[in-house]
Amino acid sequence: MIKLISQLRPSPAMAVALVALFVALGGTALAVIPAPNGAIPACYSTASGSLRVTTAGSCGSDSKSITLASQREVARLKARVYGCVPGRVNGYVAIRGTDPKFPTTYTTASPDVSHSYNCSGQAVQALRVGKGLYVVNFPGNPGTIAFGSAQECVEVSTVLCLYTDGVTVSVTKVTSGTYAGAFQVLVQDSVSGAKTNADIDVLVP
Repeated sequence: MIKLISQLRPSPAMAVALVALFVALGGTALAVIPAPNGAIPACYSTASGSLRVTTAGSCGSDSKSITLASQREVARLKARVYGCVPGRVNGYVAIRGTDPKFPTTYTTASPDVSHSYNCSGQAVQALRVGKGLYVVNFPGNPGTIAFGSAQECVEVSTVLCLYTDGVTVSVTKVTSGTYAGAFQVLVQDSVSGAKTNADIDVLVP
């Protein structure tokens, strides 16, 4: 089994899957997989690129000792790095709403969607329903309220964005229909009330 695995060149994701296979099948590897801290010792061959699970410190001269993270530790790390916690910023995104070709289906691509963060670790999505009307989705984020503001960006030596007066941004949670769970963002001229396209920021506390 070890000889067969050493001839493969798995990706990091495959390496984790192979470790899971070891655990499922049983055997002597169970004694060291994973270590008490969740780490999985392995050897990477600098000559062939093969990867094998081993005991700590047992790599040969032609291999490099590396440490893999178990799926359990990866999940714990994601919870620490992300994690949706009341009382702090749980999501934000900058929307390039002035783009005349802004997609009418969800996009996560820059520059239409940029400078984003979602406490769930999933990508922020946005689309434009029509003039001045956008849908912004923070998948997996439990937030029920959000705030929006309009900005105007000008290019000098770098791109400078300033918050814009004269534009009102209203954000409401969508509770049913196609976009349930997302936020509807309505952008209007503060004087006439007419819908208008604008670059906007959305924040989920």
